[in-house]
Amino acid sequence: MSILNIPVQSIKGIGLVKAKLLKKLGLNTIGDLLEYYPRGYKDKSVITQIKDLKPEESYTVKARIAGKAQESRTKSRLIITKLSAFDNTGKLNLVWFNNRYIKNTFKEGDLVLFHGKIKRIGKDLVMETPEYERGSIGSSVNLLRIVPYYSLTEGLTQKDIRKGVYTALQHIKEKLTDVFPEELRKKYGLSEINFCINNIHFPESLDKLELARKRLIFEEFFMMQSGLIHIKKMNNEGKK
Repeated sequence: MSILNIPVQSIKGIGLVKAKLLKKLGLNTIGDLLEYYPRGYKDKSVITQIKDLKPEESYTVKARIAGKAQESRTKSRLIITKLSAFDNTGKLNLVWFNNRYIKNTFKEGDLVLFHGKIKRIGKDLVMETPEYERGSIGSSVNLLRIVPYYSLTEGLTQKDIRKGVYTALQHIKEKLTDVFPEELRKKYGLSEINFCINNIHFPESLDKLELARKRLIFEEFFMMQSGLIHIKKMNNEGKK
């Protein structure tokens, strides 16, 4: 069996439930995942120090947890969870709403990546409902990089798709065969297929993302033209 035809359920972290949800998007195999291109990107590759944060802007921050999370409820039973974090330049308050799990997610001293929009409430800087990544920060697929965003279906998150695609890329690393010979790629300035697939999903830079896009656009146009030529040839043969 070709590696591209391996079922998505064979990928670590994708069980029966997630496989059924992926099927709703037409994603049944590793090949399907690799051809499920992002609809957009956000550059979350830059870490900003807390002292440089400005209200109404979005940032990625690396900070340590200061103390335990504090949970409260409003009269309308809205759960509000507050947490403080700091770097060597300042303190940042973090707030989540109706998230019962956050209060047990972090412990004092944890080093965590946060991303979100900044607000100023009184004298304090506040990041509401931030994305976060803990553990092995250097290998994050959600932060500290140019992050892909995919079309979803109910029950799947961006993290689910990113993790699935990233794992699929590890399966095929440098193993895809390029349909275009090197001479043609050089002639038209096209990137190699493995470079292209990696950088269309997880771009190493904006320049490399553009190279990947150029390759895919050329390939789509090339295949379309080839198909039209084939149809024309078949029609001409039918008239003989």
